Amino acid sequence: VESHNDSQAFQWINIALSNGSEYAKKYLAKLYEVGLIVDQDFEKAKEVYLDLYNSSESKETRATSALNIAHYYNVKNSDLEDKKAFEWYLTASKLGSADAKYSIGSIYYDKKDYKHAFVWFQDAAKEGNVSAIQALGIMYRNGWGVDQDLEKSVALAIKAERLGSVMAIYNLAVAYDKGEGVQQDKIKAFNLFLRAAKKGDIFSEIAIGLKYLEGDGV
Repeated sequence: VESHNDSQAFQWINIALSNGSEYAKKYLAKLYEVGLIVDQDFEKAKEVYLDLYNSSESKETRATSALNIAHYYNVKNSDLEDKKAFEWYLTASKLGSADAKYSIGSIYYDKKDYKHAFVWFQDAAKEGNVSAIQALGIMYRNGWGVDQDLEKSVALAIKAERLGSVMAIYNLAVAYDKGEGVQQDKIKAFNLFLRAAKKGDIFSEIAIGLKYLEGDGV
């Protein structure tokens, strides 16, 4: 088994950087984010992403860099940083980032500005963003920013579940449990809650506990 040598690893990354390697810049930014080989430093990671955004000729790289800069500002919890985060998400969205569009939708969603949230989620969903598809299902279920449509909500939950969304499994379980958009089926609801719980969904774990407590569908 080969031993790790952080200094040697960093030396070779620096050689790649000196040769203008864009991949090395991306890798270095990730190293600063996770604290591997180097001390964790989100500020330095942001600076590397900013360099990538300004220097890359790749639209995809610039979009991803802008998205990561936005994420950096989004955790700062101040009005000024929130504004910067939004501006960078907007920049990333204009470069084609579906994740950025979903993030903008989430900002509006958290502010309960559901009409704007719906528009951004819909745009991101068209590009296959699974989180946006799942979010649209919730909005159709509750009639937030759009006319309530329980069947549409279920269809979106099924689509998101097939794309790997654990939250969508929970949403499907709720639909079958309440008979919203589908024929009520308590047993199917329980099995869906169980599937989601096994994947770590906390809401499903609580739902299963309540099911056993109440003897509902078990």
